Amino acid sequence: MQIIRVAFAAAAFMRMYEQRSQVSSSQHRSAVGKSARTTTSTASTSREFSIQQSMRESTIGVLQIYKKQCKRDGDFRGARETNTRIGRLKQEHAIAKREGMILRHAEELHNLQRTIRSQIYAYFTEWETRKLSSLKMAVDEIRKALSRRQQREREDFIEGLENGRVKYRVTLPPLTLDLMAKARYMVLQDRHEEAKQLMLEAEERELERKLKEHARQQGKLARIRNEFDARQLRERRMTEDKIRRMKEEVLKHQRLELEELRSRAQQQLDAPLLVVSFGQKYSGPNSNKYKIEGKYDIPVNYKAIVKWGEDEIVVLTRQGPFGPEFQLIYLPKSSVADDFTLFEWNSNMTQLWDELLTVLETMDEGGTRDMSVFNQGPWYIFGFTEDAVQTELGKVVKKDETDDLVDGILYCQEGDKPTLEEYQRYLGVQPELDDHFIWISHEFMSEPLPANYYQYTNAGMVYWVDASTQESTWKHPHYDKYKKMLSVAREQRPLPHWKTIMNFQIELLFSELFKMDDPNKTDFDVPIETVNNVFELARIFKVNIKEEPYLTHVLKRALRHYAGIVKSKRAVGDVEEFRNLMQRYRDIVQQFERAYELESEQVASLRQCVECPEDNKEPAELRSFTVTTAKICFASHALTGFIPKDGDNIINGLGSSSASAQSAKRRWLSSIAFNAKTLSVTRVSSRTDSFGSRCFAELRPLSQVHVRGGRRNHVPIVLRSFSPSVHKVPASSTFAFGAISPAAVTIGANAASNLAISMSPWLVFEDECEINVYYNLLTGECQRDLPLAPINTSIESGIGGGFSYGWAESLTCT
Repeated sequence: MQIIRVAFAAAAFMRMYEQRSQVSSSQHRSAVGKSARTTTSTASTSREFSIQQSMRESTIGVLQIYKKQCKRDGDFRGARETNTRIGRLKQEHAIAKREGMILRHAEELHNLQRTIRSQIYAYFTEWETRKLSSLKMAVDEIRKALSRRQQREREDFIEGLENGRVKYRVTLPPLTLDLMAKARYMVLQDRHEEAKQLMLEAEERELERKLKEHARQQGKLARIRNEFDARQLRERRMTEDKIRRMKEEVLKHQRLELEELRSRAQQQLDAPLLVVSFGQKYSGPNSNKYKIEGKYDIPVNYKAIVKWGEDEIVVLTRQGPFGPEFQLIYLPKSSVADDFTLFEWNSNMTQLWDELLTVLETMDEGGTRDMSVFNQGPWYIFGFTEDAVQTELGKVVKKDETDDLVDGILYCQEGDKPTLEEYQRYLGVQPELDDHFIWISHEFMSEPLPANYYQYTNAGMVYWVDASTQESTWKHPHYDKYKKMLSVAREQRPLPHWKTIMNFQIELLFSELFKMDDPNKTDFDVPIETVNNVFELARIFKVNIKEEPYLTHVLKRALRHYAGIVKSKRAVGDVEEFRNLMQRYRDIVQQFERAYELESEQVASLRQCVECPEDNKEPAELRSFTVTTAKICFASHALTGFIPKDGDNIINGLGSSSASAQSAKRRWLSSIAFNAKTLSVTRVSSRTDSFGSRCFAELRPLSQVHVRGGRRNHVPIVLRSFSPSVHKVPASSTFAFGAISPAAVTIGANAASNLAISMSPWLVFEDECEINVYYNLLTGECQRDLPLAPINTSIESGIGGGFSYGWAESLTCT
């Protein structure tokens, strides 16, 4: 009986609760509608909902106890009815909780709108009091400065006219001079009347000419004044247009800020969304991968938090090697700090979304939480398609036009060498704005790395290793130089022509060298002809000084020339002249090469067998044997030829033993020890080495002490066959076949030595103490000691034509 009474009491309580719930739901709807207008009613409605919620929970508890009692007593029908009522009460309880949440959101929105209104009012007040007044003052100052400038120019022009700065050259016409000469002749013959008539006519002509000249001057002055007035009018119009554009920009900025505030006030989502970082809009290659439905942009470095009840879902984005990548973090409300679910970075948002829904369904086993909010998909839930997010991305892109966003990593999608587009993206080049500066990316891509740097690729990302320190870096060794070049090019806007580009790079080189950006810089005494500057100028002129080391002297001359120009703040030019000078150097070195080849052919033609027939000469093989006391050179079966001591002629052969005996006092014809293609002039008797004239000149100071003789361990005696004062050594071989004197052939030419000097990789530089330093272009070796190899010096004016000698001039030796 007690159980029946409890059941009847519960049923009565349920009926009373249903009636009260209907009344409370109607009151709740009216409260939700009026929540935006009054805050007091919202608070009272919230208190009523809390009371109703506690009543529902108590009723559900009583009904659950009654259901258990019915099951124990076997009253299954009552248990089913009670279970049905419990389910309906739970559903109503969930609906009431959702409506309470909506009520709280309405209250928060009302507070936000009130805050935004106060911010808008404060912003307009500040703009009217500060910015508008400063703008008006700036416009007035511009107008005053323009009027003062126009007045000063007018006064200077009038003063110049008054002081006689504008002078006109006046000369008498020939006809007037003839009349005056005739009048003078008439006076000499006492024909005064005729002379007077001629002078009157001359005066009339001169007066007419002066009137015309005065009219011409007046017309010119009027034309100058008209031009001056027209220029003033143009400047005034330009100033007015500038002021109008400034006003339009201020109004546009104001309108955009108002739209932003309104969009933030009107922004509503089915689930609460907090955008921590809007990120940036992607503007590189393959931009279609960063689009949603072809119209919404997927931001990079985007971060937002979505509230689901008391739980939170965090979404992150980043730029991956092949497209956008996403990461999700689910943070349920829990007292345990490690109670969260982390989803790894993935480029497939659909897969991440499915994994998230699986986790959420697992967490909501009882089905009491509302999952319908996730039916709109990830792009809408996470705010990617919201107008506020897309508008903010557009503003970030406009800001990035001046402040370049650089990822800091050079990506390489295919192979181990990045493409031009990847270099542009790494450097921060914007194709739609920097179309004329594509050459900067080409230069950045083609310039070789320093000698101690090596490039590697890992997972589509490029990094560099310094071999000297074994340190790796994501930053290209030349990144700062080309980033600075791009920034200066955006300011100066050089034309895409090779002369203009070279002038721009040269000016940038010396501006960085002299630090022209510093207004307090007055000392320009810095080293100019350094190794780094020579290599940089060679890169600008597109020359390879490792293959053409003689062009280094032209580059040094160009460094001195352009340093003076930049110091005096003049425009850089004369690029074509230095290119012509380089071509002149190339022509001279090619002349040395041709002369060296010609000399080699002449030497080979002289070294022939003397016993062979004239029409079938064979090359001689030098051999030595003792005839009396002399060493004689033979071919395979004959002698090659001899040079007499006095150098009169060449004996082309010997046919008998008497000739062999006569040749005992002669010196045999051979090549020098350092060059097999040049004939020897001198010979060391104690050795088998032979020397040319230049080699002997270099060795002679060492052996002057022992000219008269020496002991076995001393420097050997140097025997001289010819006198350098009688036979002058030419710079190149200019003699022809068939008319060659023995002395000229034996002396040869300096073409080989000149060619060796021009192609030598060793060059002389000066350090900060003006001490010579020898640098090797091929190996990068630097030393203070004089190397044994030839030193590359500048071509003299009298060698190979030089720069002051013409091509038609030649040096002959007979």
